[in-house]
Amino acid sequence: MFEERVKVQQQQGHVFLLVDARDMGATSAEARRYAAQFRPESPFRGAVVLFGASLVQRTVVSLVSAAARLLGRDDQDLRSLFFVADEAEAMALIEQHRQQLTPTPPVD
Repeated sequence: MFEERVKVQQQQGHVFLLVDARDMGATSAEARRYAAQFRPESPFRGAVVLFGASLVQRTVVSLVSAAARLLGRDDQDLRSLFFVADEAEAMALIEQHRQQLTPTPPVD
């Protein structure tokens, strides 16, 4: 998923990742380690939005993010991670971030 995110950003300039965590099982130690150590070449532009995550899942993601920060990952990359309750809220958040990336037309 991380490598695909980088490819999309290289092609589009930004990426929005929507994760439905309602049926997400346990994350393996190998996956958590990879997520903590992953360092993209260019700063992340966009947002990663998880919806339907349980308290345990949110805690694990937060701990992995903290580990990544300790390992030197850019804080900007980690600030683009959001937890929301449902898909509608996730889509609204993505739209808000999408508008922030779109230049506004000049005012006459």
